Amino acid sequence: MANGLLVTNDWNYNILVYNARSGTLLHTFSGHTDAIFSLDFKDGLIASSSRDLTLRLWSLKEDKCTLHLNNKGRICSVLIKKISSFAEL
Repeated sequence: MANGLLVTNDWNYNILVYNARSGTLLHTFSGHTDAIFSLDFKDGLIASSSRDLTLRLWSLKEDKCTLHLNNKGRICSVLIKKISSFAEL
């Protein structure tokens, strides 16, 4: 839970964003075409990986998928990490 939000996924391949205090559904992101394996949420961005061989980055501010990457194999886990420069890689 971050900023009073709870992010989860359902069996219909959607990402659901709830107000963690009231339980109100605030937004549903759709786009994956198979089961979602992993989610991470930080600073208004949601990263998701799916059995559909894609990784997606969703923006709460822009209300849409801002990055869609195809992969040759399944991506089982995602993590959002801020870095200040490529030197940290």
